[in-house]
Amino acid sequence: MIRSSLICLIPLAFAFGGDEAQAQDQGASVQLAFDLPIAARDLRRAGVPEPEVKIVLSSSRDKGLRAHEADALIRSAERDVKERGPVDNFGAFVQSKLDEGLRGKDLAAAIHAEHEARGKGHGKGNDDHGKDDDDHGKDDDHGKGPTIVGRAMITAKAMITARRRSWQRR
Repeated sequence: MIRSSLICLIPLAFAFGGDEAQAQDQGASVQLAFDLPIAARDLRRAGVPEPEVKIVLSSSRDKGLRAHEADALIRSAERDVKERGPVDNFGAFVQSKLDEGLRGKDLAAAIHAEHEARGKGHGKGNDDHGKDDDDHGKDDDHGKGPTIVGRAMITAKAMITARRRSWQRR
């Protein structure tokens, strides 16, 4: 009985084995995947409309961008929007550049150049346009249901619960 259990565990050791650096990279990638909805929210708050952000996220996923690449793309776009203002059809622009095969620094440079050429005004920056520091407890997404971050947290909690239950059955 014990021998058969050990034989079953050998493939698991190889599947989950690996060096510590690989485990840290995977951990960082998972963390960035959880931070991606926050980056998307920040991009929306900077002035990019929700449909455009959704196009950027879905295009990134469809083209196989890793979490760190998508996070860098969104954070770079957020900085450019704050400095130079949003660009019309931003999602379609990013999608076209991804279709051309641009990635990483080349993609960030193309987005930066587009903001230089077509950015509207000076962006929002840190100016709150007369808003008080206290938002009276209201969330920007009030009444719109769970956000992307909320859905990710619900999914993560469900996965953890399922794993605990499977371990308890043993």
